[in-house]
Amino acid sequence: MKKKMKLTLMLAAAVVVVMAFTMMPQDASAATYNYSYTFPCENGSTVDIDTNLNLLTRYRAGDAKELKFKISTTDGSTFGSYSHLKTPQNELTLNTYNKTSFEDSVYLDAIGEYSFDISGGKNDDYRFSLPEVFASAPSKIRVYSTPTKVYFNKKYVSAATCGTDIWIKKSDVTIPYEMNTASGDIVSLSGFKPNKKYKFEIRSGIVKGDTLKYTSPVVTKTVPTGPSVKPVIKSVKVYNVKFTPHYDLLGNIKSWTSKYSIKVTLSKKASKTKGIVMTLGNGEQRKIKGTGKTFKAGFNSTMPNSQKNTKMTVKVMTYSDNTYMCYSYDSKAKKITIK
Repeated sequence: MKKKMKLTLMLAAAVVVVMAFTMMPQDASAATYNYSYTFPCENGSTVDIDTNLNLLTRYRAGDAKELKFKISTTDGSTFGSYSHLKTPQNELTLNTYNKTSFEDSVYLDAIGEYSFDISGGKNDDYRFSLPEVFASAPSKIRVYSTPTKVYFNKKYVSAATCGTDIWIKKSDVTIPYEMNTASGDIVSLSGFKPNKKYKFEIRSGIVKGDTLKYTSPVVTKTVPTGPSVKPVIKSVKVYNVKFTPHYDLLGNIKSWTSKYSIKVTLSKKASKTKGIVMTLGNGEQRKIKGTGKTFKAGFNSTMPNSQKNTKMTVKVMTYSDNTYMCYSYDSKAKKITIK
């Protein structure tokens, strides 16, 4: 049964948002319209709109829907030419000349609002906006902690479906922390205590002035912090060392592959740990599972020069949670030589 609804919508001012609606040619005979609306326009008249989707439903960019629509003049007058569906990125032409109604469709697959500017022919143009498309929840944000800091990594959060801005709010703090998805991947909040749990509410959207618009559903994270532990390295051993040259067609060495393993022994077993993260002075890291005092990791790299006799440092930290990591403090670094 077709539902008849009357919406009173104000034309939104032009704003710059991240949005891309794709117009698709619509076969009128294939469209099924379940809802009907009457929209007031700026010129004081109204238009009738039949749609396949309920416009009173809040749609989100990450759950793309195709909106099929038929727009008609309420009084039976004809539209003129030069009609458009306006988006912040595009101005899409509509085929309305000398018609009392027309059909088309648009995918609701990005954040923001879109509006119609339909030629009135001899009358004033029909201008009106449809309901906005909102952000999807930033559920793929990754969170990890140390004893005194909590880190938020938005690398896997899509700006197209979740918005360009993320607000992170600690449950007992009114003002949220703003994280722009166009900047670096990681931000950190400090001032926490070791071995405690803190609740965060995370939302995304697009910031306009001081307001987060097109807001996503909230993502709640209860994050434990890391232990107040600083592991001590008792010894470090480099073994299974192998350097392999690679030659070009003229017989000259063009690169070297350096393979070696490192064994770290701690002075004592760290309590309640799931393993360690070993970090070398060149930035390479290895996450190693285990609950004992000895941990081993292999390293393999190819570069223009051999790593033979290279001096670098080794340090470790423990982790005690597979979701939030809960890292300890770093150990004091030990020096090694690859030889």
